[in-house]
Amino acid sequence: MVACFGLIGNLLSFIILSTQEAHKTFHNLLLLLSIFDMVYLVTSVCLFALPRLITDLLGTFHLLSLPIILPIAHIGMVGSIYSSLALSIERYAAVVHPFAKYKYKYSSRHFILPVVIYSITYNLPKFWELTTVCPPTAAMGTNNTQNTSNLDNSTNSSSASFSCPYWQLVLVARDIRTSYWYLNIYVLWLNTLFNILLPILSLVILNIIILRKIERHMNNLEVMSSTFTRQSQPESTLRKEKNVRKREVVLARISVYIVVLMVSCHTVR
Repeated sequence: MVACFGLIGNLLSFIILSTQEAHKTFHNLLLLLSIFDMVYLVTSVCLFALPRLITDLLGTFHLLSLPIILPIAHIGMVGSIYSSLALSIERYAAVVHPFAKYKYKYSSRHFILPVVIYSITYNLPKFWELTTVCPPTAAMGTNNTQNTSNLDNSTNSSSASFSCPYWQLVLVARDIRTSYWYLNIYVLWLNTLFNILLPILSLVILNIIILRKIERHMNNLEVMSSTFTRQSQPESTLRKEKNVRKREVVLARISVYIVVLMVSCHTVR
């Protein structure tokens, strides 16, 4: 049920953001975040919810697809974490260093490509961790049944590999998944450092700086308003400047809220 609400929310966000006329870097990163979130939610439903609801309907498909769906779920999770980090970095640059975009001329792809490449590359080994096999006893039983028919031996051999009942299929770990070094270095340490500690600490530090800068911006808006009034500056100039700053503040707050929610969820996990 929770995943359904999440899917609906992310789908609506994707539709709204994709139909906007002006696509800023912040909005494109929100689109990327919604895509990774939907990938993670869909794969999680396939992994944990559907097998309990319609086991007979899924059958062999679920067991055979699990070694592929599980790594895709990890890609969605890592992509979601680093999309949030990219959002915070973009807001940090826009709020704390507002002229950096014009100096370095960065665009959405400078944030999106590293996130996508890292999320996929880091989780590639997971596609070789698990496999689904038919136990020898089940295969022998299938062969004995097929040998009673009038089919030739080659047909029996090819059919046996596909006629194993799904309740007899077994999910087994490959050699890489049972390796001591793989478990300790890749699964434990690298995952803890690069997918938990580094992004979460970076998110906390960046958003503390952003929040402090937001407070200064709000104070500057008040000072600016009184200064422009005393100097009898055109009202349109004041309104334009205030709107630009308020928009950046609002986007920064949205980023902070997203980060707080994401950090809270992953801390509990």
